[in-house]
Amino acid sequence: MEPSLKPRSFPWLFRWKFWRALLLIVAGIFTLIALFHAEENWRGKRAWENYQREMEANGESFDFAKYVPPPVPDDQNFAMTPFLAPIFDFIPGTQRPRDTNAWQRTQGAVMLPSEVIRTLEKDGWPKGERLDLIHLANELGTTNRSAPPRFLAGQTQEAARAILENLKPTEPIFDELRIASQRPYSRFNIDYDWESKFSIVLPHLATIRMICHRLELRASAELALGEPAAAFQDVGLMFHLLNSIRSEPFLISQLVRAACLTQILQPMWEGLGHHQWSEKQLADFTEELRTLDFVDDDIRSIRAEQGFCDSFFVEVRSSRNPVGEMNAINGSQGDSEGAEIEANFGLLIPRGWFYLEELNYHRLFDDEVNGVMTPTGIDPDVADRKDADVLRELASGGFASSILHHRAMSRIVLPALSSFESRMARAQTYANLASIACALERYRLAHGQFPETLDSLVPQFLAVVPRDVIMDQPLKYRRADDVQFILYSVGWNKTDDGGIPAAKESEERTHGDWVWTYPTASPRE
Repeated sequence: MEPSLKPRSFPWLFRWKFWRALLLIVAGIFTLIALFHAEENWRGKRAWENYQREMEANGESFDFAKYVPPPVPDDQNFAMTPFLAPIFDFIPGTQRPRDTNAWQRTQGAVMLPSEVIRTLEKDGWPKGERLDLIHLANELGTTNRSAPPRFLAGQTQEAARAILENLKPTEPIFDELRIASQRPYSRFNIDYDWESKFSIVLPHLATIRMICHRLELRASAELALGEPAAAFQDVGLMFHLLNSIRSEPFLISQLVRAACLTQILQPMWEGLGHHQWSEKQLADFTEELRTLDFVDDDIRSIRAEQGFCDSFFVEVRSSRNPVGEMNAINGSQGDSEGAEIEANFGLLIPRGWFYLEELNYHRLFDDEVNGVMTPTGIDPDVADRKDADVLRELASGGFASSILHHRAMSRIVLPALSSFESRMARAQTYANLASIACALERYRLAHGQFPETLDSLVPQFLAVVPRDVIMDQPLKYRRADDVQFILYSVGWNKTDDGGIPAAKESEERTHGDWVWTYPTASPRE
């Protein structure tokens, strides 16, 4: 007997009715998926367009391009002086230096040893501390860590001379930058049109910060040697570097400016403590400080950041691999197989969900920043409450919940805003304190002592006394004796701690004042 060709099991696999039913089920599933995508795409796009129309009716715009500073002629552009120009001299169509050697020379010419940078970035004047020139001179001249230090306690002037000698090779760079500072504009040639917005490179920020470190160190050494005229020139160049990136629409650029201001104020504070600045120099410092408005710059740069991120949402929606784009801004890098999985997974996500991600980003962004900063002041309680509310909403339910509720991208981007307002408030407070300190010294030069109240500075030395950025209240001031005073803001905690700063910067949100004062005794060694 011949064996049967029919299988003894699963006979239904060979029945047409089964395959027809299976095909109908598969077709139904694909139809449902297509309908789901179509509905979600329509829903997401409609919700975003409704929100966009509402914001435009209120005068809001998410166009990043309107915050981009316009191009300027090279011969009128501070950023195009020969020393700075190679930073953005890229191979066309890339963000790679055309002349790698020239770029490395620019970067290497202003680098400092890591220990010197750490010392310069310690507390300094906000904690009533001068630069430790002896330690800095020893670090600059160190080639053998086991060798005894070149300079010991009491040898500040010898250390200052050694520092100036060490910094001498950069004098031609400083001379070039001073000449270039006479140009009317400053615009670094950032590729604002770069396809991937979060991949735009900003190498000039580190260069500016390092030049300011060198100028800070040099000015302090010059003051220690009784050369305030030279120190005044260096401080003036630092002010120009700080303002050279003022128009840039990036939060990081404004944070670098705030850091540079702290560096500028170190030699200013040291010179004021020893009464080394002249009336004319103090008046010039006051004018420079008067033009600084970190609060207004903060409001503008926050809106620019919102527009910047909005342009990225457009990029993500049009990408074939939206999940990979999201991971790129989060710093996640996978292998080729992982990238392929991301790309395939991204195809399953309706494009409408990215409209909803964009909508929720703007809603949460507005929830965090609206009403926190005004031209007259900042309310830390409002800022902290809004920040906590937004972070709590972003954290609720974990990452899976953020995907389903369209907050995944907000979880990546928004936490960077959490400390921005407090840093800008502190920077503006520092500028205000320094401006008043210069006016107080001018008053002392004219009258032989500091005034009883700040009102005595108006109108001869100040057009108006700056108020505390925190809650728009008067700054605190009292004379300590005929040659000293203490001047301070109540700081982020809104509590008068008697002019005592927080022990650490990380503690400033909960206690401590922002203070300008001098040590009880500050003799020059």
